Amino acid sequence: MIGEGRRIDAIVPTTNVAANPLTAFEVDPASLLRTHRAAREAGQAVIGSYHSHPNGHPLPSARDTARANGSGEIWLIAAQGGVRAFVSSATGFQSVDLRDVDAATGDLG
Repeated sequence: MIGEGRRIDAIVPTTNVAANPLTAFEVDPASLLRTHRAAREAGQAVIGSYHSHPNGHPLPSARDTARANGSGEIWLIAAQGGVRAFVSSATGFQSVDLRDVDAATGDLG
């Protein structure tokens, strides 16, 4: 997701290159580098990512939590017909109200 602060201006889909995409996600590194470069050139930043838990709940998994790095990035997790928002903190993820994430694109999928 590209934007500023908690405002999402663009969503850039990428390929999940995880060995088992049904149980894990890993953003294609080349796509991520291109997205960072394009965002920077537009005066914006990559502010987060999104993924789904097709057979689970819209909550960070243990694997997700291990990736929380305190950067303040927004993570959107879709599951069971809904989307929940989280912010990466030094202690894991903090749930935030989806209304506090301004999806300027109007399309989170």
